[in-house]
Amino acid sequence: MGESVNQLVEKLNSMPKKKVALINPPSFFLTDDKVFSSLGLLSLAGVLGRTHHQARFYDLAGREDYLAEMQRIVNESQADVYGITSTSPQYSYALQIQRAIREASPYPVKVAIGGPHASMMSSLRQKSVSKYGKDKAYAQEKNLETLEAFDQIIEGEEGGLVHLLGDSKERWVNGGILSDLDGLPILPRELIDMKSYLFDKNGKPKFDIDGSPATSLMSQRGCPYGCNFCSGRDVAQYRQMRVNGQFRAQSPDRVIAELNHINQQFGVKGFMFYDDELNLVPDRTFSLLDALIKNNKERQARGLDQYSFRGFVKSEQVVKHPKILPAMKEAGFSELLSGFESGSDRLLRTIIKKNTTRDINLKCARLAFDAGMSVKALTMVGHPTEKREDLEHTMSFLDSVGKMAKEKEMPWNFDLTVLCPYPGSPIYDNLIPNTGKFSESYGRVLGDGELYVRDIDFGADQSAYKTATGENQVYIRTNELSSEELLEFRNKIDSNLREKYGLKGFARAEKDIMHSMGQS
Repeated sequence: MGESVNQLVEKLNSMPKKKVALINPPSFFLTDDKVFSSLGLLSLAGVLGRTHHQARFYDLAGREDYLAEMQRIVNESQADVYGITSTSPQYSYALQIQRAIREASPYPVKVAIGGPHASMMSSLRQKSVSKYGKDKAYAQEKNLETLEAFDQIIEGEEGGLVHLLGDSKERWVNGGILSDLDGLPILPRELIDMKSYLFDKNGKPKFDIDGSPATSLMSQRGCPYGCNFCSGRDVAQYRQMRVNGQFRAQSPDRVIAELNHINQQFGVKGFMFYDDELNLVPDRTFSLLDALIKNNKERQARGLDQYSFRGFVKSEQVVKHPKILPAMKEAGFSELLSGFESGSDRLLRTIIKKNTTRDINLKCARLAFDAGMSVKALTMVGHPTEKREDLEHTMSFLDSVGKMAKEKEMPWNFDLTVLCPYPGSPIYDNLIPNTGKFSESYGRVLGDGELYVRDIDFGADQSAYKTATGENQVYIRTNELSSEELLEFRNKIDSNLREKYGLKGFARAEKDIMHSMGQS
C-alpha cells in the first residue's frame, strides 16, 4: 500500500519539531559532479518545506574541502538529525561524511543514509538473511557491515522521513512508496546553485539540448521489466509502477507546471527526462506528449522559445506503438536513448532478459530516424556467458545503426560500457562466493561460471561503471573473456566506430551524469 503526500505531511507534522540537515556527497570519480542535481534529496527538502520541521540542504558536489566543510555545517545547522543520500559509487564519500559529522558535533546526533545504495543493500540484506541467516549473510556480503556505521539505513521514498525524524532505534527501516506524485511539491531547485550546474566557468553549457543548457526531471516512477544488470528489480520503489491500480506518474498538467517553473526561475529551455522508460504506458505517454505540444504552441504564440527534450524509450514499445515517435518529435524531442544492450540475440533473450531482439532494436532506431530524431544506442560488454562472437554481434549491430543514420543523413551516437554489477540487480544479488576457477582474482561467481566478479568494497572503491576511455574499471570476466580482453574489445569497437562515422568522443557531461544509470 502506498501513502499520499498529504498523509505523509500530516504524519510529519504530528511529530516533535526537529532540525534536519540533508547532505548530497561529492562524486570525485567524475570530471564534474555538478551537472544534474540530486532529485531525490531535493524532493525530501520539498516535503519538509510543508512541515514545521526546520530543514537545511547542503550540496557538497564539487567541494574538495567537503570534510572540512562538515565543521561549518554542524555549527550552522545545529541539526538533530542528518540525512545523507548516496549511490553505490558515492558511498565511500558518504561514509567519510558520517564520521566527520560525529567528530564535529559536540553532542550525540542521528546520522542516517538513504538513496539508491541504502535501498538496494536493504533489499539484499532482507533476502540474504532470510535465506542464510544473519551471520552467513554478513560474512558473504561485507558491504552490509559498513552500512551499520549509520544510525539508520533507510530504504524507500519520501516516507523515509518519518523514520529519519522518529526516535526508533531500529537500524534497517523501509519508508515505502508514494501513490500520488502530483501531491509532491515542485522540486526546490533554488536550494542549490543552479548556475554552477548549468554552465562551466567559461559560461558554456555543461549539458545542452539543441544548444540550450539543460537540466533533468522525472515524471514517473517504476519499471516492471527484469533486465539482469539493472538494480532495483526486487525493490518496490524502482520496480512498482502502480499502487492500488494508480499509475505512479505525474499528470501532464503537473509536468507542464514544473517545466514552466524551472524556465521562469532559471531560464532553462532544455530538459532531460530521467524516467526509466518514457513509453511504458502508451496512453499516458500520448497524454503527456499532447500537453507538451500544446505548451510549446502556447509559448510560440507568446513569442517565447519552445522547449527541447531528450529521454529514454523502450525499443519494443516503440515498434509496437510507432505513432508515439512523430508525436515526440512534434513535442520537442530531438534525441531518444534506448537500452539496446547487445547485438547478440542469444544474450538479449536468454541472459539479459530483455524483451526484445536485434531486429526489433534496429527497427526502433529506423523509426526514430524516420521521425526526425537522433538516436543514442546504449550498449554494454561483459554480460554473463558473453563470448567473442557476442562482442562481434554488438560491433556489427552498432555499425548497422551507423550505416542507417548515414543513409538517412541523421545524427546518432552510442555508449559502450563494461558491465559493473550493483546491489539490487539480479546479477549482483545472486552472486555466491567463488572457490573454484579464477578465485584468486574473482571472489564471487554467478551460477556455475556465467560471470566472475571481483569483490567490491563500496566503502573504499568508487565503482562507477561509466567512465571515459582510459579510466575504465573492470570488475568482471566471463569464462571465455578476461577483464583485459573485454576492455580491449570495448575500446576497439569504440575507437573504430567513432573514427568511421566521425562521432565525437565520450562526452564529458555524459560521463558525469550517467554514472548511476542502471541503479537509480
